[in-house]
Amino acid sequence: MTALADLVEPLKRELAVPGVFEDVFPDTDDEALAASLADGFSEAQLHGYFSDLTLSPAPNFETSKDISAAGGALVVMFTGMRIIRAQLRSLLTSERYKAGAAEMEIQRSANLLRDELKYLQARLDSLILNAQRAQRGAVSVSVIDNYWARNEVMFGGFYTHEYKG
Repeated sequence: MTALADLVEPLKRELAVPGVFEDVFPDTDDEALAASLADGFSEAQLHGYFSDLTLSPAPNFETSKDISAAGGALVVMFTGMRIIRAQLRSLLTSERYKAGAAEMEIQRSANLLRDELKYLQARLDSLILNAQRAQRGAVSVSVIDNYWARNEVMFGGFYTHEYKG
């Protein structure tokens, strides 16, 4: 079993420069991030990953089988994409303040977050394609010594039980 709470620190590094997560997301605690990771895990299931796994309820959010390092990175990536989409929806692109003769204007570009989201989507598409290709190759392999039954076999960095595409 893998506790999704163990992926909170990698998620923080995915969302912000290491060491400044608390400055960027001052109101976000580890419990909220663990719940977001559970949402990311569920979204990964919608894409064909982890279909044989179940997730225990809060606060533990443990998977029924271990997930690989690649599987953990995938959950972090799905979760990061969900959080970036939420940021895009709530981003104010322009603010203007005026008090008497004093005036201040702030403009933020949503293009950077949009481009980051495009990059993450391309990365996700590539991972899914690699997993599909590796699974096709794994299906055509014949193993005579019962190795598959005795060990967790990996394809494309994922355990065989992580992707059923």
